[in-house]
Amino acid sequence: MKVLQYLRVVDVSPYLPSQYCSLQMALLGAEVILVERPGARQDVFPGLFELVNCNKKSLQLDLKSDLGREIFHRLAASSDVIIEGFRPGVASRLKVGYEDIKNIKPDIIYCSISGFGQDGPYRDKPGHDVNYLGLSGYFSIPGQIGTPPSRPGIPVVDLCTGMLAALSVLAGLMTRERSGEGQYIDISMLDAITAWTSTRAGAYMVKKETITDEHVIATNDVFQTKDSKLVVLGIVSEEHFWQNFCKIAGHKMLLEDPHFTTEKSRLKNREALSRILKDIFREKTREEWLQLFKNTDVPLSPVSTMEEALSDPQITHRGLVNKVTDPEWEEISVAGFPAKFSSISTDIQSPPPKAGQHTREILEQLGYSEDIIATLEPHK
Repeated sequence: MKVLQYLRVVDVSPYLPSQYCSLQMALLGAEVILVERPGARQDVFPGLFELVNCNKKSLQLDLKSDLGREIFHRLAASSDVIIEGFRPGVASRLKVGYEDIKNIKPDIIYCSISGFGQDGPYRDKPGHDVNYLGLSGYFSIPGQIGTPPSRPGIPVVDLCTGMLAALSVLAGLMTRERSGEGQYIDISMLDAITAWTSTRAGAYMVKKETITDEHVIATNDVFQTKDSKLVVLGIVSEEHFWQNFCKIAGHKMLLEDPHFTTEKSRLKNREALSRILKDIFREKTREEWLQLFKNTDVPLSPVSTMEEALSDPQITHRGLVNKVTDPEWEEISVAGFPAKFSSISTDIQSPPPKAGQHTREILEQLGYSEDIIATLEPHK
């Protein structure tokens, strides 16, 4: 069963948060239409567009033109959800804002995604992932001993915002089912990442204490091996994991050292323990460590390359990565919906669309003449 198969979702943003949001809707069965400005598609990072736009259709429209706005309005009248990612005020100036669409489709679920939200002193400021991370307090929270926080390698804010938007849209749709009323949803990227970051702010938010690095544990870290590769040791407070590690690694003396015999003492002496563990892991290659701890009750894992991760037996078994036939790239790999349902289908059924690929199909559905379609359909 495609749980959202009767929904039409219009995504009018070229940016990742919106497209990641609409991807979740598409994987759950909704008809998702990307409204793209002619000639504006840019794939800033290789393959990014392909990875987040399977199961979608593409319609090219110039929303600055009267015809483009008219078509968008007619499309909105037959849609359930609009997702836009312009700066605050831009959608309204284009006459495709919430109030414009609400007059056409009163029960529309309209979601605006912006950096700082639709109000507040930062409303009109520009920003990217790193700005929202900085403002949220993220960079004030250390993740490793002796290492300052660094920018993550994936666009964390874009992705968490997209997931929040998808959840919020579904909440809006459920409310409409009960009340018949539409909904305007204001998503701030800064709000989204601040909510995540706040989970490390308990000392301040709950206890009114200064936030420290007490959550940083020597045995819960990334370590370099003899061959300059990396492994992850994931021991937090579990005493049996610590004991098993020391015995299997051949360093039982650590269990007798009063500086490391308890969780509290290991936390107190974490800098010294971190140095010891770094030296220990340099004794063997990554493969030697993995073989030594294979089938043991110790959470030790490799730091995989992307190639290794995508061929990992557990990830492969779960069926997360799917092969899709693409007219330009032949066969590509894409990640599907990261949850398993007993009776809901989340299949990837179509490759990412070419720019404007479905313009003719959609305009015909909306009742436009061949003359108008011919002027808007991309040249093949």
